[in-house]
Amino acid sequence: MDFFNHQQKFMTSCYLKTGWSIDKFRDQEIFELGCGPVGMIEFVTGAKRFAFDPLNEYYSLLFKNLRSEQIKYLSNKDQILCLPKVDFGICFNVLDHTNDAQEWFGLFFNSIKPGGHFLMQVNTIKDGFERTEEHNRMHPSPLKFEQVQDMLSKVAENFDFELAEEPSADNEFFYMAWGQKSLI
Repeated sequence: MDFFNHQQKFMTSCYLKTGWSIDKFRDQEIFELGCGPVGMIEFVTGAKRFAFDPLNEYYSLLFKNLRSEQIKYLSNKDQILCLPKVDFGICFNVLDHTNDAQEWFGLFFNSIKPGGHFLMQVNTIKDGFERTEEHNRMHPSPLKFEQVQDMLSKVAENFDFELAEEPSADNEFFYMAWGQKSLI
């Protein structure tokens, strides 16, 4: 299976766990923080779509045939601050890859309108599950389930989540949350 089809199947199946229709946000504005070469935003319809990744200039050359012309790709962090507040925000497998998960979490939720929807995924860690040195370099901000739940409870009154019971090969636990940002 090629990369695009794999991403489409994986991202769509994760999105559909929310119970939302794939076109729920078709008349609204969507933002994805950390879209990678082909993110979830490629498969969710929206009136306006914005996707940030610091490597977007590179990805736009390497994956230009896979990316949508209807999405505005951003590669400068300052561009995020100039975006309008969106109706739906996506942050999939990003926070633990940054040097400051709390800062990026704040930037992500600041981009969503009060009452707007979000879908966030992060691979969490647990005590007693060792990680390799290489994996630690790739994930400089490891987060525990309890930390992520605490962060979310401060910005969202209503959210659901899924947490894997078994670790991945890298001893991480898939965590995904979705819901609505608080009105305040």
